[in-house]
Amino acid sequence: MNDTIFQKGVLIYMQLSVSDLIQLVSIIISALLTIVSLVISVRALKQSQKSIELTEKSILDSNRPYIVIYRDYIQVSSTVHEYVIVKNFGNTGAVIDDISFSPILLDDIRGKKVFEHIAGIFIAPGQSISTVSSVNVFKREKDLPDTSISIAYHDDIKKYENRYSFSDNILHDILVSKTNPSKNKSVQQIMTTVSEEILRRQL
Repeated sequence: MNDTIFQKGVLIYMQLSVSDLIQLVSIIISALLTIVSLVISVRALKQSQKSIELTEKSILDSNRPYIVIYRDYIQVSSTVHEYVIVKNFGNTGAVIDDISFSPILLDDIRGKKVFEHIAGIFIAPGQSISTVSSVNVFKREKDLPDTSISIAYHDDIKKYENRYSFSDNILHDILVSKTNPSKNKSVQQIMTTVSEEILRRQL
């Protein structure tokens, strides 16, 4: 049976003219080129899809809200006040869902939790919300333990959650000039001190 099929195949091959062979080879080459083109097209399509996804992600990332919690220090006369600040550094507004501190962070003035009622507040791009956490940070008897911070917020597209930490160790690296007000100080000296603090805030 197999010998018969083989003999028929040889017979057909011998009956093909040169032009028929050329056409057959052309068809085979054309089919191979088509397959190669399809493979290249599929790869190009996948790369294009990845490029589109990366572009979309880049657009979303550049326009999303970035809400950060940090501490800053402002010199007021002879004391240095510590502020806890929540700021949206992104290009889109967001609603704050929750802010938690571990251990619980209390302010020095009222002894209440910092940002206890901030959940549900909308914060616009560039907007900051701040509160005094200490009126004389350098008068602490000892450093506070490291504070873990978690903030959750959302915009119209997505929910976000970030984690940070505060450490009092940074206070050992901060040096500020303290000025005690007195009746002998002129208005010019007072204005110079105030101007210095304003300029420092721009650094």
